[in-house]
Amino acid sequence: MADADSDQDSVMADSDSDEYDSDVELEIAITYVQFCIEYVQKYYMKRPMCTSILSGNSYVHEVLEGNPQMCYDIFRMDKIIFRHLCNELKRL
Repeated sequence: MADADSDQDSVMADSDSDEYDSDVELEIAITYVQFCIEYVQKYYMKRPMCTSILSGNSYVHEVLEGNPQMCYDIFRMDKIIFRHLCNELKRL
């Protein structure tokens, strides 16, 4: 009788272990898929930053007349600094 109980306990322990292993495998798979999605979004699904149809002088004027943050993002300087730099370059 004791052998039957130990066999039954062993089967239940194996079943719990298998269930735990399945849960761990599922968590690993979910984490892997999340990393894959983040990678694709970061490196393959890029949106173009500059969508203006203008170029050259017209583009520069559009940026300078637009949002100050866009000016900083594109020229890496504030509007005032950019205008000052242009004036200094013209002076040379």
